[in-house]
This record gives sequence, structure tokens and C-alpha cells, in this order.
Amino acid sequence: AIGKIKVSRSHAIDISILIIVAAVAITIGVANGVAVGVIIAVGFFIATTSRSVVRRVYRTDSIHSRRSRPNEEMEQLDKHGEKVVVLVLEGIVFFGTADHLLDRIDQLLKEQVTHIILDMRRVTYIDSTGARIFVQIAKLVKEANRQLLISHMSKTNELWHFLQDTGVVPAIGSGNFFDDTDHALEKAENDLLMAVLGEKTVYKETPLSRITPMELLTSDELKLLSPQLEKRVFNPGEHIFKEGDTGDELFIISEGSASVYRAMENNAGMHRLVTFGQGTVFGEMALLDSQPRSASVRADGRLACYVMSRKQLDELVSQQHGIAVKLLISLSRELGRRLRSANQTINSLQT
Repeated sequence: AIGKIKVSRSHAIDISILIIVAAVAITIGVANGVAVGVIIAVGFFIATTSRSVVRRVYRTDSIHSRRSRPNEEMEQLDKHGEKVVVLVLEGIVFFGTADHLLDRIDQLLKEQVTHIILDMRRVTYIDSTGARIFVQIAKLVKEANRQLLISHMSKTNELWHFLQDTGVVPAIGSGNFFDDTDHALEKAENDLLMAVLGEKTVYKETPLSRITPMELLTSDELKLLSPQLEKRVFNPGEHIFKEGDTGDELFIISEGSASVYRAMENNAGMHRLVTFGQGTVFGEMALLDSQPRSASVRADGRLACYVMSRKQLDELVSQQHGIAVKLLISLSRELGRRLRSANQTINSLQT
């Protein structure tokens, strides 16, 4: 017998067919009921196998992860992002639809693709034949010296033990399974940047001259500005500020990363909005408009930041007008880049 994992949707389909067959059998006879059941089953099978399991495809030159990066790295992702492909799967994965997926991946491997991410959030059914094809896909990708990542699949997912028992998890590697597509994209982007930029992407501490809002400043201007910036270090998991806090400070990350979270409805936990890496800034909106913090920010690990307050910015405007203008221009550019990136992501998701 073929091992299967069924979820609520497949049960609903089975129950619906059973009700229809029973109704026909009661009203016009058992033979007619059986005939109707056979016709429905055959029709459902044909409809399922004729439809690709791939719902949509996109690449990271159009949709990035939620990790904010310095301009140099973002430019490289825009340039080389087509090498990372996300396939959003939907519905039933068995021999009919999985073969289509295998063919699709075989075509991608003929291109300059380095990472293939399979988004399994909408997968409702997998049988052992589909699982064996996943193993074949993993082998095919590995032989081509590429990487296969799986998102929306973790040890808490009801499909996990089935995929492990059928050899899918060992074939792909447990480290290549992610809770969501965002973290899978972040991993692929990190690999891509390392391949393109090499050790330039690795800094124990990013110098001020390489941090986005300082990019327009000359070395002499940086020497004037540096003593006015307070440096703070945060421990792993420590909150820099929380949603609703009052604040008027800009944080410039020189080491580590920090993630932005907002509370979900019905006390369902916290949702990650974005992660800021070395060489990027956060908190600029409170610096500019002095409104309460719209989200919480927490250190992912050890975090070192340069901090500028609204008072310090005002002093720069009055005493070092040229430096202040350059800082504000850089912040405006950064805000514009984030807005364009968000619009690009929204447009890509709507197509």
C-alpha cells in the first residue's frame, strides 16, 4: 500500500464524494450511485494530474528577503538575484504532479541557477511516490552542484515525519528546511553574496565609512561626526526598544543584526517584519517625526550600534550644516529604496 499523509482538505473532498454517491444511490439506485462515484473519481484524477503543482515562480532579483543590507550588497542581489528561484507549490504531490515538478527543476538546472527554494505552505497531500520524486530532485540538484531549500516545513509540521521516514529529509539535509520562505531566501542571499563578494561580506565590525547614511561624508567630515555618536552594545535577545515606546534616536549597526517584530492579533505571538544587518540603520522615523515606536526591535546576537538623537541632529543642523544635509539626503535615499523594494515585492506578488 502507498503510504500517505492526508490533511483536512483531502478529507473534505473524500467526504463530499461519499455524500454525493450516497444521495444518488438512495434516490435512483445503488448501481447509478456507484457509476456516479466512478465518474467523479476519474474526473477528479484527470483534473489533478493535468494541473501543475507549481502555483507560481519568482526570483530574488524581484523579491528579496526581509533582511536589510548595505547598498553594495543590495546592488549585487539586484544584479545576480535571478540565480535564486522560488517555486511555490500547491495542492497534491503524487506521481502525476511530481513528475511535472521534476521536469521544471530539470529545466532550471540548465540555467545559471544556484539555489532552488520549494515553498510548501500550500501543499495539502503527499504520497510515497511523490516523496520518492522529491528524493530524485534532491539527487539531481546535488549532482548539479546547486542547493535545494525547503520552506514552510519544520519538525512541527505534520508532514515532517512522513518526509523523514520516506528518505526526503536525509536526501535534502535537515539544515535545508526552514519555517518560512523568508528565512530560506535569507540563507540563499547570504550564499550568493559570499560567492560574489567573498570576504568583503564578512566584518567583525563595519567601519562608519561603509555604513549607508555615512556614504556621502568625506573622511574629514567623519572625523568631526564620530565623537558625537554614542556607541551602545546590546546582548543577544535584548530589546533596543519596544512597540509604543517614545523615542527620538537613530541606530546605526556596526556589528551584528537586529530584527523588527510586531505583536500578532489575539496574542498569537510576534511576527518578524524585517532584519537589519551590519551597515544599515533603523529607528530613523522616530528621529524625524518623534512619534512612538511602531514596532519592537530585538538584538539577534551581540549587537553594537552608533546612536544619534534628535538633539544631536539639531546641533548638526545649526553647527555643521553640510554634514547634516548629507545625512538627511542619505536617509531619504534609504527610505526611498525601502519603499521601492516594498512596491516591487507587492507588484511581483500580484502577478
